[in-house]
Amino acid sequence: MRYCEINEAAVFAFKTAKGSIYNVYSDGTTARYKTYHAGHGAAEVGDQSRSQVTFYVSDDNELEKLAIIQSRGGDRIGVAPYGKGVIACRYISGPNAGKFITGTLVNVDKVPAVGKYPIEIWRDGESVHFGNVITDVASR
Repeated sequence: MRYCEINEAAVFAFKTAKGSIYNVYSDGTTARYKTYHAGHGAAEVGDQSRSQVTFYVSDDNELEKLAIIQSRGGDRIGVAPYGKGVIACRYISGPNAGKFITGTLVNVDKVPAVGKYPIEIWRDGESVHFGNVITDVASR
């Protein structure tokens, strides 16, 4: 895949600071081509699975609010829509299952833009990838 190449079905493509290229589809999903990053290893390079949905946040402070999903142990946590233009972390299992976690509400956009960060979601929010800052956007 070339720099910001848009495949036939994509409506946008963007590149991130570490070189990954994302195709963005009309249904709000993305497909990422991951470039080599030191520390990640060559095994992870290449096409990644298409997201269930992708959102965009304006700064890495917003990403930090959602980072609780990456903590290990205890009840499972996912990311879910909280309202129009807002997502948050919520418990998936345990006594608080279904409840949102205080301090994790984040305003999101559905369209990529330079300076924003992509958040790819799979399995109804149980699996999340926080992308690097977007450096270039191309559209059809």
